[in-house]
Amino acid sequence: MLICFDIGNSTVSIGCFGDNGLLYATSIPSNPRPNIEQWEGVFEALLKYGKKERYEVTGVAYSSVVPDIEEKVKEAAISYFGLEPYSVTIASDLGLRVNVDHPEEVGADLLSDAVAAKKISGGDTVIVDMGTATKIILLGEEGSFEGCTIGVGPGIAKKALNLDTAALPEVEFSLPKKVLGKNTHDSINSALFYGLSAEARGLCDMIEREYGKPLHRVLTGGYANLIKELLGEFSFYPDLALYGVREVYLRNKKA
Repeated sequence: MLICFDIGNSTVSIGCFGDNGLLYATSIPSNPRPNIEQWEGVFEALLKYGKKERYEVTGVAYSSVVPDIEEKVKEAAISYFGLEPYSVTIASDLGLRVNVDHPEEVGADLLSDAVAAKKISGGDTVIVDMGTATKIILLGEEGSFEGCTIGVGPGIAKKALNLDTAALPEVEFSLPKKVLGKNTHDSINSALFYGLSAEARGLCDMIEREYGKPLHRVLTGGYANLIKELLGEFSFYPDLALYGVREVYLRNKKA
């Protein structure tokens, strides 16, 4: 069994893969001060849930944009399984070209998304990854990484309205029935849900016009589940990055 992590600023997604694909997946909040014992506890819980033994875990791999958590996951994997985890980086054999000005600046999460999306659609694809930041990635005709946009995600937007205003509260996420809010709670959520989904669709339309031909549209990310019903033309892949991590691990393990 291979355990894959996508370590983000808000959540850590975890997937356990067998020979035939994903066995089970979960996510936990990103802990700003993680320790090795906590991550060993996560490993133990994963094994217990899947009724697996330690010896059945043959690999651990991850993509990460949070170095502190990444380091503790790495240390815990070594201490608990005796395995050195594999890290997805721009230096990995990704099986795709990264056509940007500074490839080393591209986050491991974006690389994992791109690798998985290429395997699904081959190319001519735009990916909306709605996490702490909302990233929109273009894959070219042959699945090359052609660039992206990076903006605020729902969580940041929600907190910013509360922290940077004197009177607006931090609301709980809920999809209003109508765009026009009749109270503060619905008015804020309207902008978060309808506004961010319209932004995603609008940017994808603009990218498609620049690209010059129709694009397959993919939706993923920790907050994607909140707005997927508003973006019905997108194919929803909640575990896209985890599949990408697995693909990169397998590709480089063979090398």
